[in-house]
Amino acid sequence: MNDDAVTPEPVPITLVDLEPEVLLLCLGHVGARTLGRVSLVNKFFAILCAEHASHTPFLASTVASSLGDAQTALEPQCVAAPSVGLFFSSDPLCQVRRTVSFSSELTKWAQALPSAAHVVGCQTHRIVTTQRDAVESGGGNNRVAVQLGRFPEATTSSFTLSLDEIYRLMDSEEMAVEQAVETKLRGVGAIGSDPWKVFVVMLVGRGANELQESVLGCLQAAHPHAAIIGGVATGDHLIRAHAGQLTAIDEGVGALMFSGNVPLTALVSRGARCISGTFSMTDLTTEPATTTTNTTALPTTHCVTVTTSDPGDEGEGAADAAATAAAGGGGAKAMPVMDAIAGAFHEAGPTAQHGVLLGISSLPVERGYTLHHLDGSLFDMSTRSLVLPPCQAGGDYSRGAMRLYTLDAASCKEDCVTKLGHVARQIEAEDKELLGVRVLIAPDCA
Repeated sequence: MNDDAVTPEPVPITLVDLEPEVLLLCLGHVGARTLGRVSLVNKFFAILCAEHASHTPFLASTVASSLGDAQTALEPQCVAAPSVGLFFSSDPLCQVRRTVSFSSELTKWAQALPSAAHVVGCQTHRIVTTQRDAVESGGGNNRVAVQLGRFPEATTSSFTLSLDEIYRLMDSEEMAVEQAVETKLRGVGAIGSDPWKVFVVMLVGRGANELQESVLGCLQAAHPHAAIIGGVATGDHLIRAHAGQLTAIDEGVGALMFSGNVPLTALVSRGARCISGTFSMTDLTTEPATTTTNTTALPTTHCVTVTTSDPGDEGEGAADAAATAAAGGGGAKAMPVMDAIAGAFHEAGPTAQHGVLLGISSLPVERGYTLHHLDGSLFDMSTRSLVLPPCQAGGDYSRGAMRLYTLDAASCKEDCVTKLGHVARQIEAEDKELLGVRVLIAPDCA
């Protein structure tokens, strides 16, 4: 045996020698751009990257002075390839009149997005930014807001629908606007396919008002259980980015669509503020169900008399006021329901200048109030009574209550904080994680 034999060098350990679980853990600490490069190494790493993306939901947001700066800020936050996004810019990003031309910055940014991603955005006159409790209206030097995300168990898609497209189809096929809208929506897969659960809809241009009712009506008819949210772009154009291509319209509708397991909650803050005391329902009458040849009408409940409780009561007083009145205590006063509403409306005075809504509830403590427009359909003038809507499951109008509400911008902001606080508590109770928030604000509330 030769004692002078050279000991062989140890074989180095490479990445492919590590356990897949360890590699997946490592992939969670790199950005989407690096993940894209890793997936091109070989089939093994491509499979690992796909596995990582299938279990990694995220939602990342930023505000910046340009799309390029926004892309730089978001890259480290994108822990997987984004599949959906929204963006807003206070600067023009394209020219739509006559011929469509896009800024070089927008083109470069769209080409950097994954080809499967669906992103919709628009020009808006103002960017509103938030940082903890501070709100900056106008955005300072921040002229662009971008949000990118990925929901692995959800299917996403998008579309734009221009007013010119609708007019051309109406002229060539001699269609009404509703038929043309339905045909176009069917063509982009918004209706006539698997059910979509969430739509984020944006309108741009004055002419879009002509499409609003038809588009929303078609979507609601085809997907009655879908959440449809969105707003009106205050700028000049709306843009869709997908597969490296850009589409721009100056009058029409753009939308993102979600199906499958969509981890989104849609909240609308209407700025409703209570301007009356709580009126508890104390004298109820029920008309029995009626049956005709083809239909059966449900029993109808009428409220004839209400009892007032303290104006500052917030729920518990509303639920207990009827019992208090029956016991003859608490200073409660019974009065006809129509007199109570008229009196509260008169006392509100200028406060009611933005319109008054009637809040009705069968379970005020547990479920709050459902708002209704004050019009003739709510009342039976022959009996001077309030015709109550069908009671919610588990509810009982014998402990019901009503209030008057008005709408204003300040209340909208307060209500938004209240709703987000409720979401935070619900997330904590269910041990979930809040990925992000996107807020669309009406111009009067900014």
